[in-house]
Amino acid sequence: MSVLQDFLAENADLINEEQEVEVSKRFKDKDGNLIKFKVKPVNGEQFTQYQKECTKIEIIGRKQKSTFDASKFNLTLIKNHCVDPDFKSADFLKKLNVLTPEQAIAKTLLAGEVITLGEKISAISGFDNDINEEIEEAKN
Repeated sequence: MSVLQDFLAENADLINEEQEVEVSKRFKDKDGNLIKFKVKPVNGEQFTQYQKECTKIEIIGRKQKSTFDASKFNLTLIKNHCVDPDFKSADFLKKLNVLTPEQAIAKTLLAGEVITLGEKISAISGFDNDINEEIEEAKN
């Protein structure tokens, strides 16, 4: 086995390692301490699935046009990879008086915070560059 194979085999469980990330200075506890979000990374299989879910393919005449919905992609990342808060929690949804995790995200986060949180999840998933650049590159 190669050194790289040994490393990957020994560190495979780190792929699911949760991390705390700062999203906004707006999130502070009663004492003024910053509250961080707990998130988990996206693996390659999940990333491919999310790309498919967020890409709309239209047939116009004989041509095929694909459109990627970056907003939906960020919501999907947050919904599936934000551990705390858990936007899929039935109790949380009920407390917010909403039906879906997407509605909970929209009700509790500002637009910029959604983008920042999506970028933080992408960053811990190995996307150090702008996620939109990575998506465009992957589509081509």
